[in-house]
This record gives sequence, C-alpha cells and structure tokens, in this order.
Amino acid sequence: MNNIIKRVWNQNRMVNIEDLSGMAFQAESGGHTFEISGVDDAGNAVPLSGTVAGVFRRADNADIALTGSASGGIISVTLTADCYAVPGRFGLTIFVTSNSQKVAIYAAVGTIAQTSGGAVAGDTPQDVVDLINAIEAAIAEIPASYTDIMAAIAPTYSSSALYTIGDYAWYNGALKRCIVPITTAETFTAAHWVDAVIGSDFCQISEDGKNIADEKRLLQNSNWSFDSTDGFYKGTLRPAAGYTTKPFIDTAYEANTQYRVSVIAKVASNYGTGNGMNCYAKYTGDNTNYLLFRLQRNDTTAAYYSAVTDAGKTVSSLFFSYSSGAGDDTVCIKDLMVAKAYEKLPFEEHGKTAVDKTVRAGVLFPSGDTTDRALEISAILSDHGCCELMPGDYYVSGIAMPDDSMIIGHGLQSRIILLAGGTNAVTLHSRNTVKNLAILGDTSDITLPISAGTRSGILYEGTGETSIYVGSIIDGCYFKNFDLAAMTFNNTGYGTDSGCMVSNCLIDNCYYGINIPLLGEFNKFSNVRVTHCHIGCLDNGGNNVFTGCGFDANDQQLLMDNTDGTRTNNSHGGFIGCTFNHSLNNAGTAIEIIGMTTGEIFSGCQIFYGGIVITNGYGFVFDSCNFGKNTPISITCDGLVMFANCMFRSASNSPITVSSSHPERIKFVNCFTKELANAITP
Repeated sequence: MNNIIKRVWNQNRMVNIEDLSGMAFQAESGGHTFEISGVDDAGNAVPLSGTVAGVFRRADNADIALTGSASGGIISVTLTADCYAVPGRFGLTIFVTSNSQKVAIYAAVGTIAQTSGGAVAGDTPQDVVDLINAIEAAIAEIPASYTDIMAAIAPTYSSSALYTIGDYAWYNGALKRCIVPITTAETFTAAHWVDAVIGSDFCQISEDGKNIADEKRLLQNSNWSFDSTDGFYKGTLRPAAGYTTKPFIDTAYEANTQYRVSVIAKVASNYGTGNGMNCYAKYTGDNTNYLLFRLQRNDTTAAYYSAVTDAGKTVSSLFFSYSSGAGDDTVCIKDLMVAKAYEKLPFEEHGKTAVDKTVRAGVLFPSGDTTDRALEISAILSDHGCCELMPGDYYVSGIAMPDDSMIIGHGLQSRIILLAGGTNAVTLHSRNTVKNLAILGDTSDITLPISAGTRSGILYEGTGETSIYVGSIIDGCYFKNFDLAAMTFNNTGYGTDSGCMVSNCLIDNCYYGINIPLLGEFNKFSNVRVTHCHIGCLDNGGNNVFTGCGFDANDQQLLMDNTDGTRTNNSHGGFIGCTFNHSLNNAGTAIEIIGMTTGEIFSGCQIFYGGIVITNGYGFVFDSCNFGKNTPISITCDGLVMFANCMFRSASNSPITVSSSHPERIKFVNCFTKELANAITP
C-alpha cells in the first residue's frame, strides 16, 4: 500500500512550506508518494517535465537524497526507507531541473512517529497540544483570500503615490519592483519598474531572520544600475582611467559583530587582463581593505561566493573593487545577502542550530553540478593559502597550486574530478600539501589503458637538472581512473630538496600508478598501495626510496627503463619492505630493470607470482627477500647482480637463467629453499 499525496504547484506563485498534519511511522518504507501537478494563475494546466530530485532532512539533520520521475506532466517522488529511520520532525523539498533552471516546486515539514520504545523526543502529550495550538494560531493568521495574500506582500500600484528604488507594488496582477525613483506621482511607467522574482526578492535574509529591508539592499545604492536585459545590477569598477569602489550598504553596522556576505555575481564580458573583482571589508579605526572573496574573471556565468567578516571587529564598510588589470571592468550582481554570521535562517526547526557554511575563510562547498571549480579553488589558495573542500564533488579543468599552499579534504568524501579535456587535476609547484582527498579521472571506471595517455591526478614537473621547485607533501589520498598516471614526477632535477614526500595513498585503475619518467629525484614513498594498473610504478629517476609499499595485482609491478640511455643519474634508490605480487593473472613480470647503471637495493621484499627480468646495467642487490610461486629470474648483463640471504619456495618455482660474459659477477649468496633443502644457484 502507498499513500499518494497530491499537490498543485502554481508557476506564478512562491512555494509555501506545508506543515503536514498527519504522522508517518518508523516502520514504513516507500509509504508515501508525492504527486505534483502544475497550473498558472488562470488555472490552466502547466505540464511539468525535467529531472526530478528531492531532499528529505531527518530529525538527526541527515539529508536523504531522493529521485523522482515526470510522466504525463506530473511530478512523482516516493520517500525511501531511510526517510523513516529516525523519529521526530522532518523537512522535505522537491526540485525540478529543466533547461538548466532548477526550481523548487514543493516544500513541507512533518513528523515521523516512533513505533515502539517510548515517546518521540519533543512529542509528549503536552508538546502535541502546544504544537496544535501553535498551528491553529498560525492558520488564524493566514489571509482569508488571494486578495489578502497579495496585499500582505505589497500594495497595489497607485498613480498618486511616490516610490523609491526597491519598492514593490502589484500592477495588472504582476508583482513589480521599482528601479527608478518616482518623486512625482505618475501613471504606471513600465520603464521605471521590473518584474519581481519572488525567489530572489523575498528570500533575502537579514540578521533578525526577516526579509532584508530596503536600506540593506544594494539596489537602493546609486552606485549600481539595473540592466533589464539580463536582470543584473551593475557597477563599473575599473574605468579606463583610475578605479572606483562600489559600497553596497549605506547604513551602520553593529559593533563587534560578524556579518556573512553572500552574493551571486559575475564579471561582465568587458574585463581586462587582471585577476578579478574583490569584495572587501573595512573596520572602524582601520583603513586597510580586507579581502572577503574574489569574483573570478573569465567567468561569464553567475557563481556563488560567500565569506564572513573578522570576529571582534566593527564593520565600517562592505564594498567591491577591482583587483588589477586594465580596461573597463564591471561587476554584475544577481543576488546579495548580508546577515549576522551566526543567526539562524528562516524555516529552521525550533531549537536546531543553523549550519553556517561560511564561518572560516578558505572553506569551499560543492556546487552540486559539474561546474569547473578550478579558478575558484586557485583563488582561495592565493588569498588564504589553504582551501578546505567540504564533502562533495569538485569538477576541475586543472588546479595550479601557488607556492606554500595546501588543499585538504575529508577523505573519500571530498572528490576532485578531472573534467573531460583536462590534463592534470592538480599541478604542484613548491612546498605544497595535498591531503585527505579522492582525485579521480572519471567517476566511472575506465577501461584499463594498454598505452600511456595524457591525464594525471597530480603532476609535479620541473625544468631539468637545476629545477627551481622544492618538493611537496601528498598524504592520505585516493587516485583512480587516469590514463597516464595517478602521480607524475618529471624533470624535477638533482636537488636534494626537490623530491616529494608521498604517504598513505591508494591508487587504482591507471596506466601507471606512479610515473617517474625522467630526472624525478629524492622522492620518498611510504605506505602507498598500487593495484589494478597496467604498470604499478615506472621509476626512471634516481635516489627514490619506497618503504612499505604494495605493488600488487597490476599487469606489471615495477619498470625501470633506460633502454635509450638518456635517463641520467638513474636508479641508486631502494625498495624496502615492499610487495610485488600477482602480476598479470599470476603469470606476468613483477620487476623489470633495463639499462640502469648506478644500482638499486631491494630489501625485505615479497615477490610472488611474477618474474624478475634484468637486462644490462649493474649494481642490483636483492637482500632478505622472499620468492614464492611462479617467480622465474632472467639475468642478461655483465654487471654485478647479487641475491643474498633470500628464501625461495623451490628451485622449480624460481628457475634462474643467466646470460653474461662475466658469470662470476652474478652472485647468489646464502640463498635457500624454504625447507633449507637446496641451496639456490644460477
């Protein structure tokens, strides 16, 4: 059985929040379906179509994502079992996205009742009586007619009245907003008014939880002009000569109060070559401009920005100004909110604490779509030195990290996803930190490449032997689905401080897990696990040390390749306590070394189900290693190769083939099968 709740959405009216009078119960699952049809003011049917989604906020503040469908012009959303899991008050919002427009078509609050084990918190008999009384009082205040509702929002336009910018009035059944001061009474003049958008005009939030009054609207400020062609308020910040600032509030601010400033804005297409538009705060007794956030250039679509002013200071001014560059620059404001930073927002449940998403500078929240966030993240890194990515997905074309900056996330819950056409999700420079993130080449598994592509999760690339960069830290990250490599370290030079520190990372389904094609030196890797890649690690650099790393279930675990003789200063690093197991369905090559000339140490390693192939070069030492099933060893070189203190499962599992003009240089010292039955020799 299923309760079908039918509602009607009026496309010409704002969405009201319905308080559902009945109760749902914890034991229910899929027990309620909301069907919503559309009409206009005249009662004509408005077919609804598009992508249907909803958010169900439970009493424990968990948000349950819902999906729905559109059929026959009617929207349908069914509550899932998770919606009934927690007793108490809930909130529900249903959205439809069509032609890139996302519209809320229904909102409600209600109660999930507990089925056993006592009363629901806050729902004692007296609580219920109080709630009923409160609902009845609220119902008594609802206007009795549509005319009363209109009058409660705004008066009817009068040809004998005077109006200021930001005033509202009804005219011929449509809500209008004044954009030109009317200082002399006149008949309605269309050029002096624009259609009001209820969502943006009446959801502005002030410090007392009510609509922002006219004195706190940037529309009132003479610095801004309204452009009816696109609905933006505009102010030129960087004219051809000099520059201007654009304050957006003229009234006083409360002392020692933090304010939240949020804006939907863009930079107009006539930008110059500088870095963007800045939103600043000034404080009483301090003439310094303090940056709140930067509106990025080259962004011709409106984006959301938000920040808070400094605690313990008194704001004297909030304004926009240009960052740098030449030519005319215009900031375009679609929506503006200024509120005390910690006040609760409207429609919150009583007693719940508001979640303020803008308390700390440098914190970024997901947009919920595939918008490129790269410039936004780079700007935060430039302004604050650190960008914290809250849980969610962040699509990027490529983030270039400035020196001494850090990106930090919340583990697998914070995902950087490289957009199609992007080459490197994150590019390091000097002394960067990348920590606790998932970095993905695609959200779906790609077919494992059999030839190297172009896309990497992290790129650290220098300029040659005397590279100018200093190494960075990569910790606690998860990489997947890159057709070149999870991490690429290339041409970073001989400098002892040029290497990176990489630890506690997981890598899956890439061509190379770790890619060091040339002159990547002094990198330290610890506790890195690489699986299901074509080649777990390409190490053509020098002085690279791997400790406690796992290269397992790859087609090939390790390749060191100087076939063409161009990898100068190669090898002379080490693998300590690493595993090289299960190569290419247990029948591939685990370790292949070609032409390396300065030696490599393998100590305390496990090699199972994968052979070892050494071709040319010299100075390769395997000490205290354990060789299991299917580990043939092939040595074709005249240089020193030594196996010492190693244990082999059996001679038949590790057949040894040697081709050398100096066989005395191929040494097996103190090597035995596991039962000490036979000494292992070439």
